[in-house]
Amino acid sequence: MPQHPPAEPELTTAALRAMELAGDEARALYHSFLGTEHLVIGVARQAEEDGRHTALDPAPHLLRREAVRIIPPGRDPLEQPPIPTRRVRAVLRTARAEATRCGHPHVGVHHLVLGLTSVGGGVAHEMLRRLDVDATGVRERAFLLLTEDRAA
Repeated sequence: MPQHPPAEPELTTAALRAMELAGDEARALYHSFLGTEHLVIGVARQAEEDGRHTALDPAPHLLRREAVRIIPPGRDPLEQPPIPTRRVRAVLRTARAEATRCGHPHVGVHHLVLGLTSVGGGVAHEMLRRLDVDATGVRERAFLLLTEDRAA
């Protein structure tokens, strides 16, 4: 009988919402791409919307301010949805791998945070550095929150 590989974990409603908000950020800045800078803001906005804790400390407006300082807004509104960058695709792969490694059937917002802090370089890393966010501390809090969510 053929063996089927296990299905990749799908994103939770909250993680999908974070991705949607990231796309909104990219469109608002007239960026034709969806980068880690948009994703980190989307994660922070989603947590703020839900009133839940996330491993990321900075508020969305602080993250947005840093994103604009690094990559200025474009000039023209977009007609097409923003295209995820190679680094965002790597973040999603890493988030799925983290979920699988933890035995979680779905990729949640905390897994996205783990992906964002695991994939090296990128604008999100620079934004967090400028805001004095400790990536190691963020990862530790993400794992703690994943454990708390699992126990609830």
